Amino acid sequence: MGHIIQRTLFSEKDAFNQNDFESKCMNNIFITCVSSGISRAVEKVAYANLQTRLRVKSDSIHDVAFAEIQNAISRSELYNKVEFHSDISGNKRLWFSYNNYMFILCKSESEGNKSSISDIIDSQNASCHVITIKYTINSTWDGIVSASFQYIRNKVVEMVYYIPIMNDTKMYLDLDIDTDNSNEIPAAKATLKISSKKAK
Repeated sequence: MGHIIQRTLFSEKDAFNQNDFESKCMNNIFITCVSSGISRAVEKVAYANLQTRLRVKSDSIHDVAFAEIQNAISRSELYNKVEFHSDISGNKRLWFSYNNYMFILCKSESEGNKSSISDIIDSQNASCHVITIKYTINSTWDGIVSASFQYIRNKVVEMVYYIPIMNDTKMYLDLDIDTDNSNEIPAAKATLKISSKKAK
């Protein structure tokens, strides 16, 4: 049976609590799987040299990123704790759940397709809180500039949790590495930033 994001008819969930989200989801394994999955997807699509419009390339990155995150999770200690909801037909929103939070992918500056599902996500009327994994691609479309977990409700960003970008060589692209200890890779650390700025 397929799973879709549906509007809840009851007040089943508590108000969003950033501390609860951080304690339940922001562990190094999960962060690393998401970060490396998105980076790997952008690299794969870039190296494939697809002769397509940017919109098609963007959709390709989105689908590959979902698959790469799923592959990374399946090889980690979280393999039986994160549930992925994919759709071969391409008619449903790709999402996954972890510790009673829903996660969706979104490229920065992408409006997406307006639908009843997007309305549910935007208003946070799903049965669980929806966390948007927002990523920004560089100007040459061969790498990631930034990635973050965001809690957005009615176009207001209530939480931004930035994560380090990691490539396939396990180098954290936005962290300073001690050259005296270059063999030691720093643990994934995220920066928590609270914002109440309304999206334009």
